[in-house]
Amino acid sequence: TEAAESTPAGGEEPGGWRRHEVELPFPADVEEIALGVGVRGAGSVRFDALELRAVALDDAPPASPAALRYLDAALELMREHSLRRAAVDWPALRTRSLEYARGAVTAADAHSAVRFALRELGDRHSYLQSAPATRALARNAVGNARTGAPPAAPRSSKVGERIAYLEVPSFAGGTPLQQVEFAETLKNMIQVHDAADVCGWVIDLRRNTGGNLWPMLAGVGPLLGDGVLAASVYPDGRRVEIWHRDGQAGFGDYTQLRVRAPYRPAERKPVAVLLGPATASSAEVLAVALRAGAVTRSFGAPTRGLSAGNRTFPLADGASLVLTVAATSDTAGRVYDGPIEPDEAVERVAASATGVLDAALEAGVAWLSARDGCG
Repeated sequence: TEAAESTPAGGEEPGGWRRHEVELPFPADVEEIALGVGVRGAGSVRFDALELRAVALDDAPPASPAALRYLDAALELMREHSLRRAAVDWPALRTRSLEYARGAVTAADAHSAVRFALRELGDRHSYLQSAPATRALARNAVGNARTGAPPAAPRSSKVGERIAYLEVPSFAGGTPLQQVEFAETLKNMIQVHDAADVCGWVIDLRRNTGGNLWPMLAGVGPLLGDGVLAASVYPDGRRVEIWHRDGQAGFGDYTQLRVRAPYRPAERKPVAVLLGPATASSAEVLAVALRAGAVTRSFGAPTRGLSAGNRTFPLADGASLVLTVAATSDTAGRVYDGPIEPDEAVERVAASATGVLDAALEAGVAWLSARDGCG
């Protein structure tokens, strides 16, 4: 699936109608095209005069020198850093990408060719981020970096008398202050419930599509404890540890984020982790990290399978290449290359005599309730 931002073409009429255009590469192996729209917040949307055009570039002139430099710079970043770089025939990929760059004059005109090259990497996680989206992410946090969906706030509650429920939503972009505030919110929720003498935790990652790992990791740090939790494994064999220590979330030799006042529970309690098909990217890394903490068991459905680590590279026109550069491994050295299977497969919802219940949540609560000190 290729995500792309629409660009208004023309003015907005009094009734709210606007013309939008989306241009994407059309590789030869594509068999189906799906079009859709996401509505942020309340409201509705209607389509009118929808057009789908295939534009042949065979007779278009070669890319201009400026567009060619832009494409080659993007290809060089892929060749140097891509997780799957060893499996790519780079001269052949450049030749095919040039066909999608025919007629390109500016850097923006070459975006379609860059998107084609990223698709051919086959990691399903790399993408091109436009200049406006790159600027917006630096100013404001969002729930999804690719769609710009607004962020959701973490939620917590009690399940029964002594089990705490914590939903960790996706979080991307934002200022350093916004990132710390997100982590502080999670940490404070944990501290409040821990003071109420809970006997176990449910951590819900089913609606977490990923983003920035570090606010999530620092926020749930009190449940993780101190130490190495996972690692990023690079194509050259390098292994860089992902860790939490005294309120700090770190990568290798460097702290990436820290909460203002660390909280350390007096006792580590068991954790039930809820997973689902929307659990993706850094949320999958967080799920791996949680397995290294206290006694943990996961429930739900397999995750999206995008647990590899991404890195953002700026391009000349202000756009960014968000490139998958490393795989994720757990503390035992197991590398995750595909969906993470829960320890116990459970449908998210199921029918019951009284209506619809959240079966994965019920299974997690049942497992916690059966443990010593939690019955």
